[in-house]
Amino acid sequence: MAEARKKVKGLTEADKVSRLFWWTVEYGLIGELDNPKIYGAGLLSSVGESQSCLAPKVRKIPFSVEECINTPYDVTKPQPQLFVCKNFEELVAKIDDFAGTMAFRKGGTESLENALRTDSTATVVFCSGLQVTGIVGEICKDDAGEAIYFRTKGPTALSYDDNQLAGHGTETHRKDFGTPIGRLEGRQALEDCNEKQLHDLGI
Repeated sequence: MAEARKKVKGLTEADKVSRLFWWTVEYGLIGELDNPKIYGAGLLSSVGESQSCLAPKVRKIPFSVEECINTPYDVTKPQPQLFVCKNFEELVAKIDDFAGTMAFRKGGTESLENALRTDSTATVVFCSGLQVTGIVGEICKDDAGEAIYFRTKGPTALSYDDNQLAGHGTETHRKDFGTPIGRLEGRQALEDCNEKQLHDLGI
């Protein structure tokens, strides 16, 4: 179990969502452990698996987001275990709890650190709406441990409202892209500055 948890730390959020999707939407069971019903589309679409999945040889495990994420799957073979949630209310509540841990909800330094740790393509969204898509390669922090600068490594693109900015694709930022982040001295947010304030800042 400890080894499994160690491996999970290296999973991207996309990996985690993929596993949750597989063990619920595709291969989920619902009801009682000793008499579950099928709701997963992957099971329902296969007559053979919809019968064999209920056999005793397939382990039935109480649904847990953590256990689903800990459990890889092989699309080429029948699944040796399946997860059973008590009802859809439980399923929705637990998935919503999990969503609350994701970077798009939490943001901040912790989410940047997760992106750095997974070493995979991520999109960092500023309060202004600017989007930076690339692999996070470096984070600098202040004395309080809050991120004040980050740099990507490799090809990076800048976008706004999901539309790439002209002249700021991966051809321009082939090697990396770095930028300070956070508030200015005095807690002023750069995106809230008016034209005079920007001029006074030398921008």
